[in-house]
Amino acid sequence: IKATTNNITTTFIGRDSKEFISPILTAGRTLGVPGVTIKQNVNYKSRITKLALSDIIKDATCDFDASGTIDQTELWLSVKELEVNMVLCKSDYYNDFLGENPSDSPTSAFLAFLLGEIGGSVADAIEKAVWNGTDVAGSFEGLETKMIADATVVDVSTPIAPVAATIIAEIRRGTALADANVLQASDTYIYMGSTAYQALKEANNDKGNASPCGEDCVAVDGIKTFLAPGMKAGSYAIAQKSNLFFGTWSTSDAQSVKVKDMSELLEENIRFAMKFFAGTQIGYGAEIVYYASAV
Repeated sequence: IKATTNNITTTFIGRDSKEFISPILTAGRTLGVPGVTIKQNVNYKSRITKLALSDIIKDATCDFDASGTIDQTELWLSVKELEVNMVLCKSDYYNDFLGENPSDSPTSAFLAFLLGEIGGSVADAIEKAVWNGTDVAGSFEGLETKMIADATVVDVSTPIAPVAATIIAEIRRGTALADANVLQASDTYIYMGSTAYQALKEANNDKGNASPCGEDCVAVDGIKTFLAPGMKAGSYAIAQKSNLFFGTWSTSDAQSVKVKDMSELLEENIRFAMKFFAGTQIGYGAEIVYYASAV
């Protein structure tokens, strides 16, 4: 087996990663906070039922006379099985991690570091896929991808590149289109890409309105914002957390991270293998406002 291409441009100077397995999938900001609704134990598909109630209140009478209409529809949250397989040659790491003797086994500190580094890269990739992934090999369709494809999502017209001088006005163009009930919901966020979020912080600082509790609680007209690094940098979306879904199969034996020293098979390699399931879905497209900046 050919080892994974390993271009070393620096040396390890000391870093100990204690916990590295369970947080990998949720290490990205969107899933780690979390900023979306996470559905566990989805082994292929999970049904999301949508209910719309109307005309449920009527004038009182002496009889029990059922009133109202329930419109029940459903959509499906599908997950995709993905994996990471790597082979690392121990000789690349003797001096920095394993000692000078080729027969030395990997130390726990090195394995912790290795898993932490690989896990961090996986988490970054998942963060991007949660928003902008597409249904191609090695990825899955993300929330922003679904928003763009959903004709019921409310799009803000003629978006521009985000800058401090105009970002608040551009966000208000979005809130003007949003459903009034969504704006008042306790779990509503303005999800923002990194460039848009930075412009908003600069706008608040320029006006002397920097949030006293730090960068994680910047708000616009009382609506909380959420930095989503996986979004397109200049874009934003107004939505409820309960209307955005990420699914995974976290209790399956197939959801695993394994590291194997292959010395017993006369190989000077370490194999890393990770399998996981991931997928996203949006609920009511009509209750989402999307601003698709070209940046």
